[in-house]
Amino acid sequence: MEKKNARLTEAKPSASDSAIFTSACDAIKADLEAGKAVQLIDFDAERRPFAVAAIAKLRDELPIRCGWHTIRESHLSETRLRAKRYSIDGTHLNKGGAQ
Repeated sequence: MEKKNARLTEAKPSASDSAIFTSACDAIKADLEAGKAVQLIDFDAERRPFAVAAIAKLRDELPIRCGWHTIRESHLSETRLRAKRYSIDGTHLNKGGAQ
């Protein structure tokens, strides 16, 4: 019984985690509003979860599109390395829809 209760307790984010999340939100939002595409693979592995959470939050605020970008491809082994790419369509940027 005690193990179940231990799993049910929620971990509260530390102040440094909140700061990392806020800075990730601000940086990603600035890049998207500037017309740049954002890829999760561009973030350090330890900060990638914060980037995922920031994009999830920003998708409620901005008209963010999601697509795949091929980074590397091997025809011999028939493999492809792809990364998700997030961007805002240029028509929304020109109209001022992403504010």
